[in-house]
Amino acid sequence: METTEQQKKEEFQQKKQEVTVLRTQLAECNTEKEEAYQNLQGLREKVRSVLAQISTLKKNRDQLTIEVKKFKKERDKLNTIVKEQSSVKKEFDKKKEGLYSKQENYSKQENYSRRDRYSKRNKPETPDGLRKQIAQMDEKLETEVMSFDKEKQMRKALKEVQAKLKKMAKVDEELSELKTASAGFAEARRKAQDSHKQVQEKAQESQEKHEQMQKLYAELKTVREEEKPLAEKYLSLKAKYQGIKNELETISKRVTGISKKFSEQADKITKKKVREKTAEVRDKIKKGKKLSTEDILAFQAMDD
Repeated sequence: METTEQQKKEEFQQKKQEVTVLRTQLAECNTEKEEAYQNLQGLREKVRSVLAQISTLKKNRDQLTIEVKKFKKERDKLNTIVKEQSSVKKEFDKKKEGLYSKQENYSKQENYSRRDRYSKRNKPETPDGLRKQIAQMDEKLETEVMSFDKEKQMRKALKEVQAKLKKMAKVDEELSELKTASAGFAEARRKAQDSHKQVQEKAQESQEKHEQMQKLYAELKTVREEEKPLAEKYLSLKAKYQGIKNELETISKRVTGISKKFSEQADKITKKKVREKTAEVRDKIKKGKKLSTEDILAFQAMDD
């Protein structure tokens, strides 16, 4: 019996020491576990931040891609207009060049003064030029005094210029139509160039966003690689913590159980002693012996 009692006491002391050790280990493991958790959360927060940046860049890049397609469509449309108007402008320039290449030296046709011949030399045969010549000739006939023969010659020349102007009326009309048709060429070409510039700028901006995304993807890959071993460490520490906690709970229950048994046993011994002392006091009372203070206290404890 004494051997069993001693063994329980030794076990009780041993288990109490184990509880102390396990509590220390649990606190240390918890500190290490929480540190790993905080580091892991830091990496995961970084992952969320990088993913948010990638998402924003992707939206911007996709929007720029839409704009590039829009400007390309507009540019192609304008290029078609430019191409169509370019042929009209070429026709206008060709006719205009042909018209302006005809030069007439009026000094050979009219007996003008040397000064007149010099001032009228190499005038282009255009409708506007001919009209100007007619106006000048009319003014001379009305304002200058000249001989009958000279006036006759001038009127003849005036009729020839008027006839030439009449023949050129059709050319003048065609030229006017072509001029009107080709008037928008420069503006269309400018718009097409602006649209092409927009395409280049938006495409460049889109490419920059894409390159930034690629860098972030590379950064994300690096963070993921750092996150994996840390997550494994955290899970390992979490499992270790739970194992120590479970072991601590088991041993603590055992310590509590042994302590309870010791308490119950001590209580039984105390009650036994009280009963024995009470019996002794009663015997003294029966025999009329004097009671000590200890006897009185023991008797009162029995009554309680």
